[in-house]
Amino acid sequence: MEELWTELSSIKEEWQAPWWWCLTGDFNIICFVDERNRGGPFSNAMMRFSEWVDMEGLLDLPTPNLTYTWSNFRGAPSLAKLDRFLVCSEWEEVFPGCKARGLPRVTSDHTPLLLTSHTAPPKKCPFQYEA
Repeated sequence: MEELWTELSSIKEEWQAPWWWCLTGDFNIICFVDERNRGGPFSNAMMRFSEWVDMEGLLDLPTPNLTYTWSNFRGAPSLAKLDRFLVCSEWEEVFPGCKARGLPRVTSDHTPLLLTSHTAPPKKCPFQYEA
C-alpha cells in the first residue's frame, strides 16, 4: 500500500496546475481504532496511512448514514471502515454541496459509496461576434 501512497504523492508533485483530488475506493486499512468494531491496537500501518493523509492535506469526507463499509458476514461479524472518499482541502470550496453516503449493499462485502454534488459546472461564455 505504501507504494501507492508514494506514487500518488509523486503525481501530485509533478502537476503544476491547481488540482482538486477526490480519491475513493477500498484503501484496505483503517485510520483509527474506532473504525473497526472489535477495536485492537493502533498499528504502524495505520499510523503511516494517517500520516500520509495529513501530509497530503486530505480530508476524509464523512458518510453520516454509515459507520462501517466492510463486513466479513460471519456470525459475530468483523466490521471496518475500509472504503472512503479522500479529498483535498480545496474540494469543499470548488464543490460546496458535496455529500457522501453509503448505498444498500447487494452482493459485495463492501458497501457502495455515492458522492453527490449540487454544484453546477461552470457555464461557457456564449459566443459573440462583433459586426
